[in-house]
Amino acid sequence: MLLPTAALLLAIDPRGTRVDVAGGVTAEVRGGYAPLLLSDPSRPSFLTVVVPSIDFRVMRRRGTFNLGYAPRALLRQPNPFNIARPLFLHSITSGYQVAISRAWRLTAGVDATVGELDYTAANLVFGQIQSGLPDTEILSFALIGAQVTIDGRIAPRQSFAISPSATFRQALNVADERAGVLPAARSGNLGLLYAYEATQRDTVEVALSPGVLDFEPGALFFNVDARAAWRRRLRPRLASRIDAGAFGTSVIAGQDAATSASSRVLPVGGAALEGRIASHSDFYVDANINAGFLGFYDYIQGTLQPRAGGGVQVTATIPPRWSVGLNASLFTAATRKPQPEIMGQPPPIETVLLTQVPVTYRIDDTKQIEFGAIANFRMPHLRVDDFSATSSELWGYVAFRIAGGTARGRREINRRNDIGSGAVTGR
Repeated sequence: MLLPTAALLLAIDPRGTRVDVAGGVTAEVRGGYAPLLLSDPSRPSFLTVVVPSIDFRVMRRRGTFNLGYAPRALLRQPNPFNIARPLFLHSITSGYQVAISRAWRLTAGVDATVGELDYTAANLVFGQIQSGLPDTEILSFALIGAQVTIDGRIAPRQSFAISPSATFRQALNVADERAGVLPAARSGNLGLLYAYEATQRDTVEVALSPGVLDFEPGALFFNVDARAAWRRRLRPRLASRIDAGAFGTSVIAGQDAATSASSRVLPVGGAALEGRIASHSDFYVDANINAGFLGFYDYIQGTLQPRAGGGVQVTATIPPRWSVGLNASLFTAATRKPQPEIMGQPPPIETVLLTQVPVTYRIDDTKQIEFGAIANFRMPHLRVDDFSATSSELWGYVAFRIAGGTARGRREINRRNDIGSGAVTGR
């Protein structure tokens, strides 16, 4: 499929100056303690993830087109599936960048993720903020997103960007009745961003993002996220950011089912520190630390569930071959009271803590090996008295990656980070 597409691009656009191809494979082996289903107790577990990938890049005089494909195969033992074959999740990415003029640029992309997964791979389609997950054996899922961004300068110290986007996500098949009905979700947003460079180190930004989100069955929402931000360059490779604003949502219709959703306005904002926090002759440390409040739609329940939390990503690099990292994120419901409990069932999961410690050894420019530990916890609301319903995963893993391509220097075109659970494989 990809080879004919690349050949067609060359035939349509003879001005293409260069075509590069890159490919690779990542294999991960993981062992530890994890539940078969989220509602089960943890037990000795073992899984293998294999992800081959291929990427094409077609460069024109003013623009670049990228196309990539990566199937993900997961085999877990023991498993509740009663099948011996792996679960396959297919990922397709495409993008195009072109300079409209000296001051303006257009970037467009379409991504799709389709296939089977279990809760160990739920972050690939739900994200790290989603706390509760369907308690099902296999979830067949489709996620498609598209975005176009036009950005450029409107004055020497002023810039503007407009970014319309749309997403569609759908559970194609739920194999376990305990999972209930997962609503399909269709959304559209219009992102607007104005930035003013107040000084050489300070930038003030104003962002406005109106959009609509339709759950089926469920409610149709109209929402607006409006923020003001201050970015400051602390050092050449270190920057901070503070933003604050409001998130408002209005229920246009509860068109497909009875819903308790209501219109709300809530404060949002946060702070972040990103860049190189330490640099010495023998090592350097890069970090991305962020925390804040945000309006978040729970894609399992089809309702607005404001979230509080943040993440830490710290990587210490020891040239020329070693690096050690810490990746952690914690998000919980930003509400005073827990969700009501259903009689005879454990408290709803409203808090998620994901942690990982990866150690990477770079063999050469095309090969690297990684090993480390993963600890994931899904818990009730922080104000409940009983945390016995906490679901925990504790893993040790080893991953190997080999990649190469025709780009100059024999380096791969794109660094994929959407595969498994390590820094090599993407948590």
